[in-house]
Amino acid sequence: MVRSGRVPPTSVKYLQLCFLLWYDLEELFSERDRKEEYTC
Repeated sequence: MVRSGRVPPTSVKYLQLCFLLWYDLEELFSERDRKEEYTC
């Protein structure tokens, strides 16, 4: 059961994982774009 006004720790971990994955994807895409700019 979820207490009122509190978020289950599982969802917090899920949100943190999503944030980290999204951040890593942003870093990879930015690095790839930079490499493409350099190669061009």
